[in-house]
Amino acid sequence: MNKKNSLFKRDWKIVDQWKYYFIVSGLIILLGIILLCVPKIGLNLGIDFEGGYSMEIQYGGTLSKDNYSEKLSVVRNVVENLKDDKGKSYGLEVARAQMQGEKEGASILIRFKAIGDETYMEQVTKDLRDALIERLNDSESPYVGNVKESSSISQTVSSELLFSAIAAIYLSLLLMLVYITIRFEFKSGLSAVIALMHDALIVISFMVFSRIEVNSTFIAAIITLIGYSINNSVIIFDRIRENMKNPINSELSPAKIANLSVKDSFWRTFNSSLTTLFIITVLAIIGVSAIREFALPIIMGLLSGMYSSMCIAPSVWALMQSRTKKIKNQKKDEKDKSPETVTAG
Repeated sequence: MNKKNSLFKRDWKIVDQWKYYFIVSGLIILLGIILLCVPKIGLNLGIDFEGGYSMEIQYGGTLSKDNYSEKLSVVRNVVENLKDDKGKSYGLEVARAQMQGEKEGASILIRFKAIGDETYMEQVTKDLRDALIERLNDSESPYVGNVKESSSISQTVSSELLFSAIAAIYLSLLLMLVYITIRFEFKSGLSAVIALMHDALIVISFMVFSRIEVNSTFIAAIITLIGYSINNSVIIFDRIRENMKNPINSELSPAKIANLSVKDSFWRTFNSSLTTLFIITVLAIIGVSAIREFALPIIMGLLSGMYSSMCIAPSVWALMQSRTKKIKNQKKDEKDKSPETVTAG
């Protein structure tokens, strides 16, 4: 308890270490961008963005929530072990699967990426359909239902989805800038948006490093993070505004104001992030793959958001404030040094 009290009695110098924050974050983001541009590395784009094929396997009354996992494992086994007429593996994988309907209308919808051109995929999907019917007839007594013809997931539609997602992110950042500028000031808004862009780039770099598949759930995760991270930054800048209004702090530098504000709001920021982190971590551990694809970038974003709101955003604000103050002082000095009177002859 004494250690905790002594820690909060000291002056914090978080903003003073801004160079280290910028270097570490810059290296992570730079490496992520480099790998993002390398062919066959980059983001592991899922079927939502690359396009592919879907196939519906109708089970009828033999499929329920209780045996869904068992039925799906059989389907995965057929897909992953599918071979051509020469005995060579196609190398197919189920990108996504979900249960649809109930009772007589129950079915499993699977999606998989294209592994060749349209003509080649016609043969692949035909072989897969035949293999599924053959295997399921063996495993069901009797097998009821059928395997529907595959349907193509257009890459054009996927490209439109990606464009819409990027546009949504840019629009949200712009609106955040306007909101914080109105509520606080432009420097606060710009600092917060820089911190948000930092969080988004850190999460994208994490997705590149981890090779987690990027689907539409990732876009939902990024937008969720933008909304959540801005909350921490607002808390910091609200405290900065209050400390700047306080006459006691009138002689303090922007860096000291920022340090004091981070110190004052530390536990509020830390505890709010930590409680959310606990819940999302549980979802990542016990959730299905689709939930895990959403939860993992959220976890990384929460950690990055907590770091950026306490280190990056106030550091950027303090640097801009110091620069503005320095320019004003220079102009004042120049004005004081300029001759105001002409010496009489």
